[in-house]
Amino acid sequence: VSVVAIDTSLSHEAPFPASVQDVHYGVRWLKHRAPEWKGDPSTLGILGSSSGGHVAELVAMRPRDARYGALPLAEAPALDATVNYVATRSPISDCHARYEHMVKTDRPEMIRKTKLYFDPWESIFESNPAKILERGEKVVLPPLLIMQGELDSNVPWQIQEKFAQAWRAAGGECELEIFEGCEHMWIQEPGPQTDRAHEVLKAFIARQLHLLFQFQTEASPRETNAACGIDITLILPRQFGQERVGLAGAIEEGRCNPALEFLIDQHADIAIGIEDTGE
Repeated sequence: VSVVAIDTSLSHEAPFPASVQDVHYGVRWLKHRAPEWKGDPSTLGILGSSSGGHVAELVAMRPRDARYGALPLAEAPALDATVNYVATRSPISDCHARYEHMVKTDRPEMIRKTKLYFDPWESIFESNPAKILERGEKVVLPPLLIMQGELDSNVPWQIQEKFAQAWRAAGGECELEIFEGCEHMWIQEPGPQTDRAHEVLKAFIARQLHLLFQFQTEASPRETNAACGIDITLILPRQFGQERVGLAGAIEEGRCNPALEFLIDQHADIAIGIEDTGE
């Protein structure tokens, strides 16, 4: 099992698109290095929570965007950030609608963080996954999972429902799971709904890998058999407890976030996890 950490810029360090560029680079870097760990780059997926979900959606939708790929990967300059799937928990799928919700509910700190990240302000519309779909832009739409708390005061479930409908209308596959009685960070606490989130995520990833391997087998059976012996590589949140875990450090030390340990026993070859920054 290879454990890798995405270390992204936070809003107080650099505004948009710095964090998206970090993740875009991380995807390309991992795709390049995966064979060294007997991983299959074609199985790579992104797991993002809250603001990490926003970044995950953007990278998945615009894997070849030159702005997002501004950090060069010298050893593999032709690689893009295409992924097999995107799994999210309470993603900021419509940044401006979420901002308006913060204004309406009088959340000054969240308003401040939003303005700090989206600078210049016009970027809240340009880099808004929901608005991108509304504008009819040509984007990539990999299978998407959204796990959303019914009582989420940061991102109302209605925003996710509208976004899921737009994703499907644009031709993509989107699975929206609403968790009754749950707030924004319900998965931090053990319980039936947290267990359900784990099972939903595992089942989603397993389906995507099954479909991929089925397609590969039909296309080239002899070349695919070796890839079916699946190893698991997880890219974990930036912070491990109170300590930041960098990209190289996490690989060398082999540390794993307990919140994602359940994935290790599942058929997930490569998954990228992006942290919830609270923004």
